[in-house]
Amino acid sequence: MPLSRVLIFSALFLAADGFQLQLQAGEPADDIHWKKHTINDLSPFEAAGAADFDGDGDTDVFSGDSWYSAPDWKRHKVRDVPLGTNPHYHEDFADAPLDVNGDGRIDIVTCAYFSRRIAWIEHPADPASSWTEHTIDTPGSMETGYLIDLYGDRTPASSRQPTRETAAISNISQVDGEIKESRSR
Repeated sequence: MPLSRVLIFSALFLAADGFQLQLQAGEPADDIHWKKHTINDLSPFEAAGAADFDGDGDTDVFSGDSWYSAPDWKRHKVRDVPLGTNPHYHEDFADAPLDVNGDGRIDIVTCAYFSRRIAWIEHPADPASSWTEHTIDTPGSMETGYLIDLYGDRTPASSRQPTRETAAISNISQVDGEIKESRSR
């Protein structure tokens, strides 16, 4: 039986010449119409995440060193992202939106291949100012990462791409004011 309604929050398409965002929400499946938005055709970053970073109700985009405010896609550079040991890549292989520290502002969970780490980027009170990066763990090289409600408790777990060592599922949580990660293999 076909679904009568399709709810697509955001679909991000990355291209060699930059990234594009296509959005559609709550439309009947027969009436879906996509509108292409070119946000930054010179971006060197592969990862992107969509959330409301400035609290205005619009879905913004975070990618690499910047976030872009909808609907005009104004760029707000908030951090520096180093090149990897392979100069064709930056140390940013995921930009997953999540309020990590529970302050009501959407932070970013990221991972990196060359430095082998998972980190979160803290969203400050002023979203246009510099964001602070905090290392969570260095479990191994990662091509990407996802936030998954693995246990059905509305708490995301971070899943990284399997490596030769083993696959790992990471639970990111706040314990006594400190961000902790617990892993299962």
